[in-house]
Amino acid sequence: MEWSRLTRVLATAAVAALLVTGRASADDWPLSGALGAHDPTILKEGNTWWVATTGAGAPIKYSSDGRSWIQGVRRFPSELPWWRTYAPNMGSNDVWAPDIRAFNGRVWMYYSLSSFGTNNSAIGLTSASSMAAGDWRDDGLVISSRSGAQSYNAIDPHLAIDAAGAPWLSFGSFFSGIHVTRLDPATMKPTGTLTRIAARSGGIEAPNIVYANGYYYLFVSFDRCCQGLNSTYKIAYGRATSITGPYLDRNGVDMRNGGGTILEATSGRYVGPGHQAVVQVGSAWVLIRHYYDANANGAPKMRIGDLYWDASGWPTLTRPSGTGTTYSLTVTKAGTGAGTVASSPSGIACGATCSASYPSGTTVTLTATAAAGSSFSGWSGACVGTGACTTTMTGARAVTATFTGSSGTTPCANPVTFANQSGNFNTTGAVCLRTAATVHGWGCSNFEGRTVAVNGGTPTASCGAGPFPLTKHGDGYTYFSITAGTYPWASLYAW
Repeated sequence: MEWSRLTRVLATAAVAALLVTGRASADDWPLSGALGAHDPTILKEGNTWWVATTGAGAPIKYSSDGRSWIQGVRRFPSELPWWRTYAPNMGSNDVWAPDIRAFNGRVWMYYSLSSFGTNNSAIGLTSASSMAAGDWRDDGLVISSRSGAQSYNAIDPHLAIDAAGAPWLSFGSFFSGIHVTRLDPATMKPTGTLTRIAARSGGIEAPNIVYANGYYYLFVSFDRCCQGLNSTYKIAYGRATSITGPYLDRNGVDMRNGGGTILEATSGRYVGPGHQAVVQVGSAWVLIRHYYDANANGAPKMRIGDLYWDASGWPTLTRPSGTGTTYSLTVTKAGTGAGTVASSPSGIACGATCSASYPSGTTVTLTATAAAGSSFSGWSGACVGTGACTTTMTGARAVTATFTGSSGTTPCANPVTFANQSGNFNTTGAVCLRTAATVHGWGCSNFEGRTVAVNGGTPTASCGAGPFPLTKHGDGYTYFSITAGTYPWASLYAW
């Protein structure tokens, strides 16, 4: 495994052993499923949410409600031929800090190539007609940097749109700080000059510019990422009346001179929050960032919540007085069987455990559907019985759906059921995973030295073997029997 930005985090996390209880923000979204993430970026397209992250080939997740997440495929199954011209010492297919944005009828993904601690780096571009279509094309190099030639570091790109609808690219990490440049809307490549808009001796990176309230807001990450529970990352901001600055913090300090007001820092279990993306969805504003989970040995995970603006037009994580109250509904599956739970209005779409938030007074109806070979035994908690579960959200609610499965032997011993199509594990030994979902495709990560047998079939070292959809075992699950391997941190995902 390459010593990359992400694996540096995992190696640090593997030797940490802390348990810290932290309180989530009142406006955090209750997330479940495939939450492992570093440097996340988020986009809502139609009714589907998409997240891309740092990792081998730029892994992509998706969700029907923004709460329950499924691990999808990588954007890049293998390296592109031109990458190592600019980042010769990059890790194997190691793509950093992707940024996904919709503009001018296409979805654009800017991404980074580099090696830790150097500015031998490049920003690349790929685009598609939509995230759902996945018809990606290679749009090539955007900008590069080289040690001794450029003072900046060409990583951490972000596509920003100014008040007139024109595209700009911000980027930068350590070295000479954060820069912004105008883009040609025909090519989405830089045109004109670079302008430095922020710098800081203690570390600054991951710029994100949005336009709101008559201002341009620059969000950045201060200090150090990628050290697990020793990470000192924090999110800071400033604002300007021009996209090229100057950006001033709440105290009037120019961000080119080290200014920046802290939006979020380490709190309880949420260590080193950073590499944020702020996006507008309708009239609402959403903040996604990663953190290192002190309740999971420092594993990097994504955190999503609402962002607000105070009376003076500054960003805040505190809900202003007078805004509507929402309550969370949490559904947990139990029993020996398999099945799904869905809600009306939408929001709940359960693999194992999921939750969603609804405005106070909303009446939510839950429906349980048993998988083949299983039966629905009934509800407990906020509902009872075996019919539809209907509850009114005048407070937080929790419901358990119990499914009973058929008896019989399983293709592998001690199976672990993974939820929302993502199975992660931390052992070099053999593992038995299973999912109740219908598998239309599957893949794996960090499986060097391992083989996989599907439902007791012939073992293979090739992840993703069909034909599809895979036929389930008699108890309604699809089983993946995984042999021992070289690396403990690995995952199998199905969709």
